[in-house]
Amino acid sequence: MAEQLVSQLRPGDGAALLVTGGPQLPIEQKLYTDHEIILQALGECRVSLQGADLASKIQEARRLLQTPEYANREIIVITDLQKRSWNAEAPSRSNGKGVAEPTRIPVLAVDVRRSEVPNAAIGEVQVTQSAAVAKVPTEVTVQVVNHSAVRQAKHLELHIDGVRQAASPVIEVEPGQSAHHVFTVTIDRPGIHRGTIRLLDEDALKLDDRHHFAILLRDHLRVAVIESRHHAVPFLDAAFYLKEALRVVSDEWALDLDTWTVDELSGQSLADYDVIFCVDLPADRLGDVTSLEQYVRQGGHLFWVAGEEVASNAYNEMNRRAGGALLPLELGERREIQGDGGESSGSQEVPHIGWVDEEYEAIRPLANPASLYQSVLVRTFISVRVDSEKSARVLARVGEEPLLIERRVGEGRVVWLGTTMHTDWTNLPLKPIFLPLVARMTFHLAGSDARCEDLAAGTVWSFSHDRKEKLDRWEIRRPDGEVIVQP
Repeated sequence: MAEQLVSQLRPGDGAALLVTGGPQLPIEQKLYTDHEIILQALGECRVSLQGADLASKIQEARRLLQTPEYANREIIVITDLQKRSWNAEAPSRSNGKGVAEPTRIPVLAVDVRRSEVPNAAIGEVQVTQSAAVAKVPTEVTVQVVNHSAVRQAKHLELHIDGVRQAASPVIEVEPGQSAHHVFTVTIDRPGIHRGTIRLLDEDALKLDDRHHFAILLRDHLRVAVIESRHHAVPFLDAAFYLKEALRVVSDEWALDLDTWTVDELSGQSLADYDVIFCVDLPADRLGDVTSLEQYVRQGGHLFWVAGEEVASNAYNEMNRRAGGALLPLELGERREIQGDGGESSGSQEVPHIGWVDEEYEAIRPLANPASLYQSVLVRTFISVRVDSEKSARVLARVGEEPLLIERRVGEGRVVWLGTTMHTDWTNLPLKPIFLPLVARMTFHLAGSDARCEDLAAGTVWSFSHDRKEKLDRWEIRRPDGEVIVQP
């Protein structure tokens, strides 16, 4: 249509081409008597997802036509007359810069509307990983948006590295509404993997039927368990059930487990570990806790487990020396809850876990049925002193008392379990919830800062940091290995 209009111009006629959206054309916005320049620019025009702004472009065209050189002037708008292409506020007849009155320069609209073709699009895509490690399931949640006035039935496909991994059933989407589908995929190899979501069945616009993303997977996680001593009889170790649970996890997924005594802590490189469990440790044998503090503040995850050798006052003093970085809250007194011990009784005095945070990602799948956690008896636990000024999150309670608490410190997290992981204070290790709870908490902590960036080539990527000191130098490593130093 535009080329036909240009071909009807006479030699010496001036013409300008203004695009109403999308990439700017590589020509100046002025009147050209060489019509070949206009035709070449038309060849550069591309379909764009950006909306049109017809009102401002018409004003711009009026400014270009403010010249006495041409007696006859007109503006031709080629449009499908969508309402959203017009600014809500009508343009002023005069902007104080001598804009010609609309009646002086006629505006001719060329309607290129066709009958509406139904269109659906891929909307938001969310990639969720409990941990960014090979062989650990990844969830891809896809939103399908119906931009049409009719109900649509669509299908999705998930491709990883160019290979189809899964297809969705029929997804029914009401007019003007959206629907979601969740893919679950397990990738065996570490490294960077290319993901593509495809919306099948042709519609009005192909550009919104594809979505690309990347997944970066490590080959394994490293987890350490620290205990006060190794008994000759392994069952007597305070961390016995924890270590057995982690070994089961490591057999199926990529998890490397190391165990130390508290006396071996000083010689370890803590930064190499994703999660460190500290099980029933005496504070006086921890010595200088600077390394633990640095580990947490720089992105480590520290999980404390109570026990006979944990003294609240000593732990609180240790935490104060570390600037409050080692515990989510101050510890209180040790309590023994008196109850009848029945697992099925409805009495409020039964010492069992009565509430869990169902919104917490690692716990959400374990919250139903409630009997999973309500069957856990807690005869003895160490309380905490609730402090509203600290952003600690309570994950589980026994009665009204917080039992499992988490808090972010710097770039890392600290977690406190107020009872043991052995059978002396609780039956938790003997219950079906124990193994999945250990696995999910470990992977959640290790992957709590993992992100799958949803970026397209050419878009701006911004990031920030929470360090107080000024950073004079940044190093950015691209996926191909190239290092960019800023500034």
